[in-house]
Amino acid sequence: MFEFTDLMAFLKPIFLAAIACAMTYIAVAVDRWRLLRLAPAADVGAAPSINLAMAIRIAAVGIAMAGSLSGLAYSGVAGDTGSAALVLVFEGVLMMVLIAIATVVADIVVVPEIPNTEAIRNGNIAVSIVEGSVLIATGQIAGASFGSASTADIGSGLISALVFFVLGQAILCLIAYAIRKLSTADVIRTLEKGELALAVVFAAKLFAAGYVMSSIIAGPATRLTEGLVAFVQNGVIASAMFGVAYYAGLRIFGLTRAGAAAMTETQDMPRAVRMAGLVVVVAFIASVSM
Repeated sequence: MFEFTDLMAFLKPIFLAAIACAMTYIAVAVDRWRLLRLAPAADVGAAPSINLAMAIRIAAVGIAMAGSLSGLAYSGVAGDTGSAALVLVFEGVLMMVLIAIATVVADIVVVPEIPNTEAIRNGNIAVSIVEGSVLIATGQIAGASFGSASTADIGSGLISALVFFVLGQAILCLIAYAIRKLSTADVIRTLEKGELALAVVFAAKLFAAGYVMSSIIAGPATRLTEGLVAFVQNGVIASAMFGVAYYAGLRIFGLTRAGAAAMTETQDMPRAVRMAGLVVVVAFIASVSM
């Protein structure tokens, strides 16, 4: 006979998915309010409107939030529906805080010298694309990091998740710094002028970094040290795979370093899209080895 407990077990994933959906919409609504709060009005006396740069940032927040919550494997949270819902709400609120921190990280570390939020309010699509990629990468890293916290002991699981999240964000910042320093163009000045070719490639590299790190972050382990060892081992393998596949792709598709410099100068969007696509494809290939 079909019992009440069977019904609750059937409805649990649906109920938790509804909570995740609601929290994603709340995060989007809060970011929309933050962007519009000080945005200049379109006409005298008219309410401020959402430009394309704002829309990209708002969409990125939604993708980051939904991606992180889906990575939490909330349908597998131990315990009854009530306790599982509390865990999901707690981690969702924590993710909202982490997304807010990620916008600050993007402003200060990833794209320094440019007030990102103000640039986005003024319609700088290039800055919005790069910041959006940082937020999505943050969601990927958070989803992988907090996946263990939803199935393990909450105390130790949360500590382990925060360690991996901070480690992942630190590596993301280092990668962004290395990309800026190794670029043939002045990345900051180029983004400040709103030039899209370099922004698309830069954003693709940051997204790829977040995706690969979400793959190499260790799953539930009996001890944090074991998880960190697995993270380092997987990181070395993924880095080697990414490097080989990336440079092979550059040779195959004729995407040279000199061509990259010309792409920035001439705003060659077809080449930029090809390079961005190559980076994302290589990230998927590297993640297969995990």
